[in-house]
Amino acid sequence: MDTEYVIVGGGVVGLLSAYELAQGGIKVTLIDKGEFGKESSWAAGGILSPLLPWDYDNKVTLLTKDALHYYQNLSAFLLSETGIDIELWQCGLSILSPSDSTQALNWCKINDVSCSITNEVDQARLHLPGVNQLRTPRLLEALVCYLKKSGVTLLSHTQVNHCQITDGKVVSIDCSSGHISTTQLLICAGAWSSDLFSESINVEVPKITPVLGQMIAFQDNNFQLDTILYHDGHYLIPRKDGLILAGSTLEYVGYSKGVTEEARANLYEKSVHIVPELADSRIAHHWSGLRPGSTNNHPMIGPHPTIEGLYFNCGHFRYGIAMAPTSAIMATKWIMGEHITNDERQFSQLA
Repeated sequence: MDTEYVIVGGGVVGLLSAYELAQGGIKVTLIDKGEFGKESSWAAGGILSPLLPWDYDNKVTLLTKDALHYYQNLSAFLLSETGIDIELWQCGLSILSPSDSTQALNWCKINDVSCSITNEVDQARLHLPGVNQLRTPRLLEALVCYLKKSGVTLLSHTQVNHCQITDGKVVSIDCSSGHISTTQLLICAGAWSSDLFSESINVEVPKITPVLGQMIAFQDNNFQLDTILYHDGHYLIPRKDGLILAGSTLEYVGYSKGVTEEARANLYEKSVHIVPELADSRIAHHWSGLRPGSTNNHPMIGPHPTIEGLYFNCGHFRYGIAMAPTSAIMATKWIMGEHITNDERQFSQLA
């Protein structure tokens, strides 16, 4: 098989990277070792902002600030093309008992973000009304549906075994579905990005660490939650159909991806502490995903420093859904040889 561009990794970052290239009329093959969108992206809550954005540096702000505008346009487009509603919803975010209101207010002022503080009977509440969320499984389903229609070659359940590099250039890859000739290879394999070619090529790769996150979802709730709630590292996300997501854990357990009764009990206890009414609700789902951990939440986006035709877009850690649009645009610009700004160039260093 011959193809112009190959992307390895079918999560939201890989799907949007394929979408951006396909929109430019590029022939793309997208490969995933399992089902498209069924790893970390599927497990994500879908909040389009860091939960405490003032706790992060400007790199995180740069990658997430345009997420809402991008998804507003994408939501309308995907609905018209596929009939799938990704449930983009401006439900806002309330932070209960914020630890540093002054820092938060200063950040909101500098970044022109609407916010307010109210002092309730037992605690303060910092509210950001402009925070949006989307339903990640719907987004992933819609993207896969559209990419199939647009002519992108999708190879699921396909294991990449080897990358052939000749004279410092990518020339092909070998995978379980056969040999693919390509000179442009983009790695978007999330938590598996560092290990993808560790045994087949001897080159430096980004340092990505799998970080397990477990979540639960409450159903049959006897009350309506109309905003995201955050308190002391725990959050609750309402869905339009009444489901309430609660998460999440941070566990450094390698590539183990199971769920535990201990985490379930801990997530339940923290949720009921925030909203006591949840004690009468039913836990309908309990799941996990492996986040692609990286240094300071900074992904690598750009070319390999010594291998021509090898690119990376990986390491988005907890905010892959929010970072994916800007990351995909940046990666596409690198691959297409378009002008790269200094702000964009700072993500192209191996870490």
